[in-house]
Amino acid sequence: RSQSLAQLDSRVLGCRCSRDTMDISPPLIYGLELPARAMTAVTATDPEIPAFAVGTQSPRCDNQVHLFQYDDEEEALSARVYSHVPEIWSISATTARPGVVATCHSKGSSASGGATVWNIPEASSDDDDEAEMDENPPTPLEEVFTLDCTSRPLRFVPSGGELARCADFLSSLVASVCVRVRVKILPLRWKCGIDPHKTPPHSVGTECGLGCCAVCSFGWHPTSADTMMSLDPKKLSMWDVAGSKAADKGSAAAPEGEEFECCRWNPHHGAAFVATASGSGVRCWDTRTMEQTGAILGAHAGAQVRTLDFNPNKQYHLLTGGDDGHVKFWDLRKEDAPLLDFKVHSHWVWTARFNHYHDQLILTSSSDFQVGLSNAGSISSVLYAQLDEDDEDDEDGANAPTPDGLIAMYEEHEDSVYSVEWSSADPWLFASVSYDGRFILNHVPRETKFSILL
Repeated sequence: RSQSLAQLDSRVLGCRCSRDTMDISPPLIYGLELPARAMTAVTATDPEIPAFAVGTQSPRCDNQVHLFQYDDEEEALSARVYSHVPEIWSISATTARPGVVATCHSKGSSASGGATVWNIPEASSDDDDEAEMDENPPTPLEEVFTLDCTSRPLRFVPSGGELARCADFLSSLVASVCVRVRVKILPLRWKCGIDPHKTPPHSVGTECGLGCCAVCSFGWHPTSADTMMSLDPKKLSMWDVAGSKAADKGSAAAPEGEEFECCRWNPHHGAAFVATASGSGVRCWDTRTMEQTGAILGAHAGAQVRTLDFNPNKQYHLLTGGDDGHVKFWDLRKEDAPLLDFKVHSHWVWTARFNHYHDQLILTSSSDFQVGLSNAGSISSVLYAQLDEDDEDDEDGANAPTPDGLIAMYEEHEDSVYSVEWSSADPWLFASVSYDGRFILNHVPRETKFSILL
């Protein structure tokens, strides 16, 4: 099992903004031996210690959850590895229940598939020896419960028309190969038991043995550990998870002809509302009635919305990112046009996050292999004091607010960056993970930090 950890200078992997100019600390980089796309910030036993959990996504090997902790004094990163056989598509945690994570995963031998809540076993004194960690197998996670998703539409199962087109292509490909090697052609046998030419054009399979994942996203209630929401392509569901099993509290169906992509709790108004993305639009829902309360249709016209986030310090403000490479800021009371629109990336934006404390700082990750740090101070909760006459005459402009836009672009990754998250313990620390298994810990530039604090 790979335990490689390197602290690399910016001259090796680089940042679009010079680290000498921006005064950016060198990153901490950890290499996983398996692909990964899921990550979340977690609360450690000591809440002042930054911690992150990363789930791997390998269809061929047993997968793992890596728990990272950062020692600020030593500037060192430690990692513990836990076994999680199915490939992990998303992972989430809550500050209300430290030591607990939820994963959305494919079908595997250790779980029935869908979504599972796990306890992370506490580390024993024997685990402190790194040599023994390399020799011993990963510690298994302790399953709390798994959602029953067998009756729900499965994500990544193609429609009947798509299966038929795929079957025709495979048949022609097999035929051409067999003719060349003079092998008798036999009818294709489909493991999932579906005849693609007899499946209705718009139908979606339910349980076909393809190892597909039904629930594509989990979300904990912002303040309560007893309530969760799950999202599959066709349904948004609320769950009571106070006991050892999950009780369904209600659900809402996706609009006709659309599929849900992601969801996010609104931390304001008693956390009674959530937002979902489907197609190029965003819809808001009341969790008490499971009815739609508003929508931003065509938020990213012609492009899929991939990520959502609510401003934790300012009501009604929502952030979206999409396949057009744009990051847009919205006021839910004014849905006709965004408050701000940044073109941060050259490819799909997979994750966009407000800083929990300084909401003018925005993190984004993309398929262009980069992580962006941007400023949206003009619409943040920070109220800039007006400059007096002496300040206006100040030639160096030391007291001028930082303009909106890109602050720094981090280019340490060499594959699509699917997830980026702020630390729940340190507002100046963030982590990102790319599909090639590279986990990177970075800091906000000191210049930006001091401009906010001073």
